Amino acid sequence: MEFEVTCQSDGMFTDTMWPQPVSCGEPPSKENSAFPEGASHVFTESAQYTCEFGHTVNGEAGGAKGFLVACETNGKYEESKGCFPVECGPPDVPKHAEQLKGGKKELVFSDTATFTCDPGYSTDGTMAGPTTTGTRCQATGKLVDTLKCRNMNDCEGNRCGKHGKCSDNKDPTGVHKDDYKCICDSGFEEMFEDDGSRYCGNIPDCPKGACMPGVCEDLVNDYKCHCDEGFHEGANEKAGFKHDCLPNVCGKAPQLKHAKQESGGGKHQEFNFISDPARYTCDKGYSLDGTAVGEVNFEVACQADKDFAEAPKCKPIECGKAPEVLNSKVEDKVWEFPNTSISNARKDIQLTAMQGAKSRLWASAPMRAHSTRSCRASRSSAQT
Repeated sequence: MEFEVTCQSDGMFTDTMWPQPVSCGEPPSKENSAFPEGASHVFTESAQYTCEFGHTVNGEAGGAKGFLVACETNGKYEESKGCFPVECGPPDVPKHAEQLKGGKKELVFSDTATFTCDPGYSTDGTMAGPTTTGTRCQATGKLVDTLKCRNMNDCEGNRCGKHGKCSDNKDPTGVHKDDYKCICDSGFEEMFEDDGSRYCGNIPDCPKGACMPGVCEDLVNDYKCHCDEGFHEGANEKAGFKHDCLPNVCGKAPQLKHAKQESGGGKHQEFNFISDPARYTCDKGYSLDGTAVGEVNFEVACQADKDFAEAPKCKPIECGKAPEVLNSKVEDKVWEFPNTSISNARKDIQLTAMQGAKSRLWASAPMRAHSTRSCRASRSSAQT
């Protein structure tokens, strides 16, 4: 820019206009930076800018945090891009996690990244724990430490019960029932609830067919029989059962007066609660009611209490009163097998009851005092 000074007639120059620096006015706003309020600059001056927190001139954590912008001869400030956010680089994805879709691959100051734990993992290792975590880029150019994703403890609450220990799988699938197993005590094995959860259940020890008739109680590595009346618990080697319900034993059949045992096995047979009863037949001359036509066969069973039932008695067959015999007198009473009587006439004359089964007879004798007439038992009708 040019200007003139004129020499006047009075020998003086006209007033001189002094050159002034070009004014650029108030500095323009620059990204992520600021300048002092009310500032204005002219040529040869520069505007002082300060980067906002977390920003530098080059975006590096150690970069300059301020810059100058000169006022140029054309009354404008020189070009400047301002400050850039500090760069932290790509986010560190934790192990057993992945970054949410759409997340930034490069982080700068104040940027965040969110991660989701893989199935079966949480940030605190509990079943109900958080399953997301994240990080943030700091002004220092470093990322905030990210919470790790830890294997969920699928054994929370000792799910296997008091008869075993729960072992959490090291590599979970995210399906709870598949992410642990039960290590069970002796006599127990891993079993499953309807929903698939696992527990240590007692291994069934009751063999099929054992404890009959009765009920089998399952124990740990054993079982117990609760037997019906007439049975007791014992080993059944024949069936291969450690415990079984065996019939109570009464032993050998009792020996009965005036009767003989007829059932199989003879005198050496052992009778028990479920075996056929011992069969007897009254001796000849005896019946259950004492008559010649009375029943002579009977049974005696082994009872639940290990005793034989009370056996009926074989009674001697009654012959009634002795018949009158010539030249003799007989005591007036009922005679039974095998009793004898002597007449009052002669003591060598006697009446004898004979053996028999169905009918009652007196043996025929001449009607003389020196002859005998005896009582006999016969299976046919009476003869005189």
